[in-house]
Amino acid sequence: MKKLTIVCLLLVSVSVRADVTMVEVFDMQVAGLHTKTTTKIKGSKIWSMGEVTGPGGVVRKLGATIDDIDTGEEIQINHADKTFTKVSGKEMSTPRKVPGAHSPDANAPDETKIEDTGKTEKVGNYNTRIYKITGGPSAGFTLWVTRDIPNYAYILQELNKRSAYLKKIGRPVHDDKEPDGVIVKTQTDKPPGPFTITLISLSQDPIGDAEFRPPADYVEKKLPTSTPSSEAGAASPKPPAPASR
Repeated sequence: MKKLTIVCLLLVSVSVRADVTMVEVFDMQVAGLHTKTTTKIKGSKIWSMGEVTGPGGVVRKLGATIDDIDTGEEIQINHADKTFTKVSGKEMSTPRKVPGAHSPDANAPDETKIEDTGKTEKVGNYNTRIYKITGGPSAGFTLWVTRDIPNYAYILQELNKRSAYLKKIGRPVHDDKEPDGVIVKTQTDKPPGPFTITLISLSQDPIGDAEFRPPADYVEKKLPTSTPSSEAGAASPKPPAPASR
C-alpha cells in the first residue's frame, strides 16, 4: 500500500508540472498596430517572440528573447541577420528604462484599488469575471480574469514567476495587487492607448529543450559595450501591460 501511495503521488506531481505556451494579441487602435506575442515557459527558461501587423496589413516578424530566471542571462535573437547576442545576468540586473513606462516610487503609499464589478463574460473559450483597477499607476485598466483552466494554480505560479522577472529587469507589468486568476483580457483608454490585450491560447503541452537555444546556424554577435543594446533589447514586443501574469 505504501508503494502504491508513493506511485500515485509521483503521478500527481508529473501531471501538475507542465510547460506553458501562451499566445497574446496586443491591439493599439490609434496606431493601427496588431502584435501577436508567443511566450513559452519551461522551468527557469522563458522564450518570447512577436509579429507586428501594421497599417495596410504589412507583417513584420520581430526577434526573440530567451531568458534564464536562475542565472539572469538573456539571449537576444535577430532573425533578420541570423545572429544572437548573450547578455549576462550582471548586465540584465540593471533595470532598463522603458520609454513611457511607469517607474514607481518605492516609498510612495500603495494606492492600488481593484473593484470586482460582479459581471461575468465569456472571452474566447474562457469564462471570466470582470475587475476594474481604480487606484494606483494602473488605474483605468479593466481586467477579465479566469480560473477556468486545468492546473490553474500551477499556471498562475508560472505566469507570476514571469512577471516577477520582468519587473526585476525593468520591463512594464501590472501592479502586484491583482485578482487571483489568469488575466485573459486587459483594456484601457490610458496613453499610449486605447489598447486591448487578449489571451488567444494557453497550452500545457511539453516543449523541447531545443526551443530555448538559438538556431544552430545563427552566429553569436558580441555586445559593443557592457550595456544591453537598444536594438537587441527591442527583440520582442513589450506592451505597456501584459494580459497575463
